[in-house]
Parts: sequence; C-alpha cells; structure tokens
Amino acid sequence: MRENHLRNLLNEGKPSFATRVHTTWPTVTEFIGRSGQFDYVEFLAEYAPYTLHDLDNLGRAIELSPNFCGMIKVEQSAQWHLATRAMAAGLQNILFTDIRNAETRGKSFGTSGQKVRTTTTPTGWPMDGSPSRPRPSLSNTTPTRSSPS
Repeated sequence: MRENHLRNLLNEGKPSFATRVHTTWPTVTEFIGRSGQFDYVEFLAEYAPYTLHDLDNLGRAIELSPNFCGMIKVEQSAQWHLATRAMAAGLQNILFTDIRNAETRGKSFGTSGQKVRTTTTPTGWPMDGSPSRPRPSLSNTTPTRSSPS
C-alpha cells in the first residue's frame, strides 16, 4: 500500500503545500506532481464536471510522483459513493463538505463515538465543530422588524 504523504506531514506537525484543480485532465495532475513543489493536489469534485473513470485517471497520475498524494472534495449529495470510488482510484484523502459540528459529522458518517483530534483555523476557530471559542452574535448587525401597531 502506498504511503499517505499528507497524513505523514500532519502526524509530524509539519506544514503542507497544495494546489487545487478543476480539470480531470490527468496530464495537469502529473505536471503538478512532477514539479516537486507540492505535497498534494486537491480535485474539487464539488465544482467540476467529471466521470468515475476520470477518478481512475487522476489516481494513476498521482501515483507517478513520489512524496505526492491526492485529495478530493466531494459534494454532499453523493458523499459515500464518491468517497468509496475515489479511494479505490487511489486518492488517499477525502474532504467532506457541509459538516457544521461534531453531531452532524457523527450522524453523517457513523463516527460519533470516535475521538477527533482538534485543530484550529488561523483565526482560532476549532475545525472539529466544537464551540470552544464564543461565536459572535449577529443580533447587533441584523436589522429587526418592528411589528405594526
């Protein structure tokens, strides 16, 4: 089994550098990998047209470069099917969309009992959905309707 370069970098606490593509043309992915400048490429399946055969071709293009891996951002409507097909094609990392909090994640993926490693965004918000930082109130900025008297 091929080693997951991105997972290794994350486990070691090292930064990673990537680029995103909207195209399914495997030559573009191969050029990105062969450049040696990126740790992984993210295919934005949520925003790009593709077929399931395109995932196979992207996976093969990714495997041509050492210390390089792929990620796919899948749309919510077909997450399980696309995630399974993408992993079978050789994309080692899956970015699921529309996860709002830990409860939603657990319901969507059946992992509510598993421990999640908490990481934060550059602004300090936790990425696992836990409300450890108070969220700003929108009531001050949202106009209110006054009821007719």
